[in-house]
Amino acid sequence: VTMELADGRVHCVECVGGDGTSAAELRQVLVECARALPFMRESIPKGYTTVKDACLAHEWGRVAVPMEEAVEVLRGQCEGQTVDVHGALGFWSLLGFMLVHDDWLLPRPTDMIDLVRPLVHHDPLAALDKTLARARPSAAAQDASADWVVPGFAKLGRDEQAGVRRMVERLVHDKVLCEELQAHLRGWKDASKPERDALLGVLVQFGLVVSHDVGGEAGRSGAGGDAREWLCTCRMDSTPGGAPWDKSEWQKFAGATEMVPVVTYTPEYVTSALFPHILASQMSNGEYKAGYRRRTELESGMLSVEIKATAERHEFFQLALTKGADGATQIVVAASSVGLLRSLCACVERVASWRFPGLSLAVQVHFSGADGACVWRIGADMTLGRILASKDWDRSVRVELLEPRETVSMKTREIFMAAPGIFFSHSWKDRSIQVGPFIRDQIEMRMRELVWYDEQMMSTEDQFQSRMAEGVKNAWVVCVFFSREVLASGNCLREICMAR
Repeated sequence: VTMELADGRVHCVECVGGDGTSAAELRQVLVECARALPFMRESIPKGYTTVKDACLAHEWGRVAVPMEEAVEVLRGQCEGQTVDVHGALGFWSLLGFMLVHDDWLLPRPTDMIDLVRPLVHHDPLAALDKTLARARPSAAAQDASADWVVPGFAKLGRDEQAGVRRMVERLVHDKVLCEELQAHLRGWKDASKPERDALLGVLVQFGLVVSHDVGGEAGRSGAGGDAREWLCTCRMDSTPGGAPWDKSEWQKFAGATEMVPVVTYTPEYVTSALFPHILASQMSNGEYKAGYRRRTELESGMLSVEIKATAERHEFFQLALTKGADGATQIVVAASSVGLLRSLCACVERVASWRFPGLSLAVQVHFSGADGACVWRIGADMTLGRILASKDWDRSVRVELLEPRETVSMKTREIFMAAPGIFFSHSWKDRSIQVGPFIRDQIEMRMRELVWYDEQMMSTEDQFQSRMAEGVKNAWVVCVFFSREVLASGNCLREICMAR
């Protein structure tokens, strides 16, 4: 899909130098596109323009103003008129003249540029060094951009300088903005704590940062003030270039390269923010943050992570942004277990659908079948994340054998080698059926391991004995819901004996 403006041109804008001509040209094109929209000739309440003019003319003195205070000020400037100030501010906020976020008003959205500048600075550590160099008596005139990160850095005490430098290093290498650093950054240092929280909420809304303390739902919180740390997606690399993973790394994880498929997502069009948001969502996943160990730099276009699931068991996953053979940008997902792959695919699809509604993802699953390398191209009528989440292992799908070229039918169970690592032994005659599904779901969510659990009374089926024996054999843990009914059940006793 090729996305272009109405005039069919690509507009390059000088964002650092230049005289502003290119930005003015692009603005004019956007204005003309907006004027061509069908609803642009609709009338609005006359008082709305009064509120807008009053808001833009008033000297607020702050980037963010509490909504109640702003409404009171603007009502005073609209004397003699009956105006819905809240409605007017909300209307002009939709058009970008100002911003309304929760209970706060940002009268001039362009003021946010000064707040974003230290977060996206190309070399914040060098800016600190420039600030120190400029403070020396013999120093020549220095670039004013030195103060774009931490103004007055040279005036801080030595210990405080060291602390600020460590926090800036985290911003550079780990993309983490901590609460303490905000008190020193340009634009942020002059704002109160409530104002900072409101401004962070705006950055969350725009997708420039995500809360680092909200596990599994990174960035979904609209209130930036609920966290003490934020991941700056605006600093994360979105350039394809993730190198293929080294298979020797995977050999430590039970031959995962031979067992678990690799999934590729190809967006119909490239949006630079998609991959950083996926990375941030995984890095903020509280389910396994304690055992999380990153193995690659975020600038590499790949996130490689080792997770300590238990004392004896480690997991491994990789997310990479690469170029396919046809030159298309791809997000490649690989994991050491099907349970972890489920979590990753759900994350990719959730972020894509929530942050980028309408973005279509072409999905391919690459795996080794009995007859060689295979690929399953998932159609638009299916969602891989939903198939994995629902454990729809008996679904029949068409897959392609790469050598020789032919199409065959397979079960999803064969593709993902979905052998549960945990086996639940229970009786349908006791109370375990009331808590079993809940415990299973919690284990699968937290341990990312599939659980064998009989929900359909398979003991009445002819193949139950063989399927039960296979389940116990493949499991590394057998969990028994111990009761009198279990001891009276021949099937349960057989399961326990097999486990021993």
